[in-house]
This record gives sequence, structure tokens and C-alpha cells, in this order.
Amino acid sequence: MSAIGTAPSSSQIGGLGSGGGSLRPLGNRPVKKKASGKNCFILVAAAALFGGLWWLGNGSSHYTWPLTIASVYAHEMGHLLTALLMGAKVESLHLSLMPDITLGAEGFVRYSIAHGSRIRQALISGAGCYSQVLTGMIFVLAARHPRVSKALLIVCAALCAFSLIYADSLVTYAVVIVLGVIAGLAAKFLKGGLLQLFMAFSGFAIAAAMLENWRYLFSTNGSDMQHVSQYLFLPTWFWGGIAFLIGVATILLGIWTFIMQETSDEPAQPMGLPKR
Repeated sequence: MSAIGTAPSSSQIGGLGSGGGSLRPLGNRPVKKKASGKNCFILVAAAALFGGLWWLGNGSSHYTWPLTIASVYAHEMGHLLTALLMGAKVESLHLSLMPDITLGAEGFVRYSIAHGSRIRQALISGAGCYSQVLTGMIFVLAARHPRVSKALLIVCAALCAFSLIYADSLVTYAVVIVLGVIAGLAAKFLKGGLLQLFMAFSGFAIAAAMLENWRYLFSTNGSDMQHVSQYLFLPTWFWGGIAFLIGVATILLGIWTFIMQETSDEPAQPMGLPKR
């Protein structure tokens, strides 16, 4: 049986007319990408909100601790889901709050795997850190489309319900239930710009937690990357550096994809006028 995934808190670290008008097919008209003013505004607002709260907390998660806890949960779910995909038997999911709740939470996943190869073991161990930044950027990209945002929140609520199967303590049950309820309520009641801001802000906070915890990536005191180095031989600093660079690249790619949209140099030309 193995226990992995102790994640420290981030403080440590057009439509057609009714008369039947139609449009010419777009064909092979040149398409280019252009920055969306609306998406840029949402991105700046989300980043400013997160940065402001981080600054007010003197560089800690004092005002963003609920999202810090959500980030830790995303980290552990990365281990849990990867372990299941690798054929392992997940024994338990454990989350614990720090003595000062504003410092966030930590957790681990216990699993057992018969005849697991080194690569499979390394994938399970490394999945936690990558899942944080990947989950965050999926939230940011989903913010472009309200329907996608709602669908993603419903999926998150469903995953919370699923993970209760493996919860091993009252605190774990409580944290997972609260996160699931928040996701469900957000999907139900948030709309328009408020929904987009919620998704972008949450995504930033979840992804940023990995980079805030950059020291954990290089730790040789039972960190995920240390476990990876034990399975794949290269030193912890190498795998920690790879994880950090992939995290930064994923965030930058997510931001670029979020603000850019496809446009055409030529507007669609009507073939006929709507009947009056």
C-alpha cells in the first residue's frame, strides 16, 4: 500500500431571419486570431481580484483559503483518478485542515497496485501537481462559454459525489460535500459575466497554487517529485523543474487561448433578402 500526494497549502509556499434569408458558406476564407476585448477584461478582472486578495493577505492564502482547499482537493483527485486508470486499488482519500484554516489544507491518497511498473507508479505520483494547473486552466478556458462552464461545474459536483466513496474521515466528507455543493449552486444560479468571472478567478487560484508551492516540487522530504525520482532514477530537482516548466507553459497557453478568438477578414455575404 502506498500513500502519496501530501499537498501543502499555498501559503507555504448570428442567426437567420424568420423570412428565410441565408448566408454564403464560409469556404476557405482566411481566418485569423484576434484578442477578444471581453475575454481580456474578464481575465484582467480575475487576475486583479486574485492578486489583490493575495496582496491583502501579505502573500498568503489568508483571503483565498477556500480556493486553496479546492486546489488541494484537485491535487489529490489527480492521484486518485490516475491510480484508478493505472489499475490500482484506491484505499482512501484523506484531507485535513491546517490548525489555522486560512492556511488551507493538506491530504494524501492511499492505494495499492499489484505488479505496478515503475512508469505507472511514477505517473500516479506525479499526477497530483499536474492536475492542479490543468484543472485551473480548464476552468479558465470554460469561462469563455457559459454552457460549458455550467457543464463543467456539474461534472465537478459529480466527481465530488464519486470521491465520497473513498473519504476516510469526517473532515474529508465535510470538505468534499461543501465543494460539491458550491459547484452545484454555481452551476444553478450564476449567469453571464458573473459566471465567467467566477470560473476565471477559480481557475487562476487553483492553477497558481502549484506555482506558489514551487518549493514543494523540489523537496526531498516525501514530495511527489521525490517519489517520481525514486521510480525513474533521475534526481528530484530534475522532475521538479520539468513539472514547474510544464505548469508555467500550461498557464501561458491557457491564457493565450482564452483571450484569442477566430475572426475572418471578410464578413459573410447574404445570398437573398428575407421576405417581408
